[in-house]
Amino acid sequence: MADRVKALVDWLTAKRHRLSIEAIGHRLVQGGPEHREPQLIDLEDEKTISCQLQQ
Repeated sequence: MADRVKALVDWLTAKRHRLSIEAIGHRLVQGGPEHREPQLIDLEDEKTISCQLQQ
């Protein structure tokens, strides 16, 4: 996966004079019963999701 991330960063760097990037996001598909709607993840959410992933 690191090669895909590097390819994306290289592409974005090459196009930066034509792009205006304000944010980059990642979609978490399974957030458990507490996380059903799109939301910004704070530290408490991160802890909850991390615990669920370790089960």
